[in-house]
Amino acid sequence: HILRHTPSSLVLKRIREPVIVLTAFSAVIALAQHLFHFMPSRVFSQPHGLTGSALGLLLVFRTNAAYNRFWEGRIIWEKLLGESR
Repeated sequence: HILRHTPSSLVLKRIREPVIVLTAFSAVIALAQHLFHFMPSRVFSQPHGLTGSALGLLLVFRTNAAYNRFWEGRIIWEKLLGESR
């Protein structure tokens, strides 16, 4: 069901250009590194790990907040249906 509507997704249409631009930029940087070796061959993974951890926590908090809003809306909807009967 979701795959049929993916090409017409408004979110995908909005992010298409930035994703293409950033992908092309990353490819240019990777090609330049391969050809000219301007960065050290050994890059430390600690900054990447710290950034990933921070983004993971942010995602968890945002998901939790969204679920709380959904649950609050469900309770209000349940009360509305109960009062209308």
